[in-house]
Amino acid sequence: MSDAKPRSGSRRQTYSIKRELIAKSRESALTAVQVFNNPLIQFKSETFIMLMVVAWTYMLHAYYRANDIEYRYFDQGPNRRKFHRTQRGAFKYWELERCLNDSKSPIDKYTANNLQWYWYEKWLKHVRKFCSDNKGRFS
Repeated sequence: MSDAKPRSGSRRQTYSIKRELIAKSRESALTAVQVFNNPLIQFKSETFIMLMVVAWTYMLHAYYRANDIEYRYFDQGPNRRKFHRTQRGAFKYWELERCLNDSKSPIDKYTANNLQWYWYEKWLKHVRKFCSDNKGRFS
């Protein structure tokens, strides 16, 4: 019999949606910082904001999943929930604003207000400017 430790890769791991959401959140935040620090990219602010919104959203989805809080849109029927779906059949998940406004959100109101202000004032201002410059067309 050998006293050798098992290889770390030989351990069996179970799939975790929460772990996947946290990994996506981290990856999005790291990418946002890399883009922002890249001198060759012109649309730094817009890309940074978009990726950080995605990162915060994934992080909050992981929190809600870990705490058994439903973060998909649904209508409550008499016996069960009917989840909202996209045209292609995917579930519709809460966006950042809905995550921040939920009564069980772990984010304090000052941070939530800051995130919402940043999103609305910065990102939507850029989108409106882009649409007006291009006569409302994304081409």
